[in-house]
Amino acid sequence: MSAISFIIISLTKFVFAGSISLPVSEVERVIIRGTEAQVQLVPGSGPNLKVSGIEETGANGTYSVVRKGNVFEVVMNSSNDKNSWNDELRKGLSAKTPKLEISGTPVPIEIQLRHGAITAKGWSKDVKISMVQGRVICQQCSAAVNANVQKGSVQVVDHNGRVSVDSYDGQIQLRNIQGDGRVRLFTGRLQGEKLKGFWTFHTQLSQVKLQEVQGSIQFENGKGSFQVQSLVGRVEGQTQEGPFTAKLALDAELEVRSKSGKVQVQLAPGSGASLNLKTAEGDIQAPNEIKIVRNSAEKSARGRVRGDAQRGRIFVRAEDATISVK
Repeated sequence: MSAISFIIISLTKFVFAGSISLPVSEVERVIIRGTEAQVQLVPGSGPNLKVSGIEETGANGTYSVVRKGNVFEVVMNSSNDKNSWNDELRKGLSAKTPKLEISGTPVPIEIQLRHGAITAKGWSKDVKISMVQGRVICQQCSAAVNANVQKGSVQVVDHNGRVSVDSYDGQIQLRNIQGDGRVRLFTGRLQGEKLKGFWTFHTQLSQVKLQEVQGSIQFENGKGSFQVQSLVGRVEGQTQEGPFTAKLALDAELEVRSKSGKVQVQLAPGSGASLNLKTAEGDIQAPNEIKIVRNSAEKSARGRVRGDAQRGRIFVRAEDATISVK
C-alpha cells in the first residue's frame, strides 16, 4: 500500500486543495450536503473517483470531504453561529456558488442542497437529489434517478432506468425514457414524450401533456389539465375538476372517472372499440352508431364503434361532467 493510499484510507476528514482522488473499490456511495452548489457528474473509467472543487481552508461556504466507513461525504463548511447559518439559508443561488465535479467510474450519488444546479450526463449509477430550489438536468443516464425539487425545473432525457420526480412548483420535462416512473407535481407544467413503461402521475393544479406513450399510465388529477396523445397501452385514473383529453392508438384501453372535469377521447380510425359511458348530471357525445340513453337519473352509452374487430375499450364514469368520444 502506498503512502498516499494509506492517508486516504486512514483519515476521517480530507481537506486537500482543489481535488481528491478516491479509490472506487472503497466507495459505497458519495453524499453531497450543503446550502448551495453547482454539481456536475462526469462519467469516466479507471480505479479512482475524482472530487473537484473542495478547499483546504475550511472557510464558510467551502466544501471538504469526510469519510464514514465506505461512504464519502462532500460537506459544506459552515459557521457554528446559529444566526450566521440562518443568514446562509436565506440566500439564493449566488454568483459565487461553489462548483463541484465528481468524475470517474460512476458510483451511487446522493445530493442534498437548499439551492443548486445539478447536471449528470451518461451517469450509470443511481442518483438521488433533494433540493428546496434549483434545477436538475439528467441526460443519457442508465440507472435510477430520484429528484425531489420543491421549486425549480427537472429535465430527464434519453434515459434508461426508473425515474421518480417530486415537486411542489416545477417545470418537468421527460423525453425518450425506457423505464418505469412516478411523478408528483402540485402546480407547474409537465411535458412527457416517448415514455415506455409503467408510469404514475399525481397532479393537482398543473398542466400535463404526454405524447407517444407506450405502456401503462395511472393518474390522479385535481383541477389542472391532463392530456395524453398517441397512447399505445392503457390509461387509468381519475380527475376532479380538471379536464382530461386522450388520443388513443389501436388496442388502447382507457378507464377514467371524473367529478366535473370534461372527458374527451379520440379513437383511432376503425378501432372497433367497446364503449361503456355514464354520467349523472353531464352529457354524452358519441359516434352516431352508439345509442345514448337519457333519463332523469343519468345518461349512458354502450356499444362498439365501427371497425373490423374490437381493438380497444373505453370506460368512463362521471358525476357532473360531459363525456365526448369521437
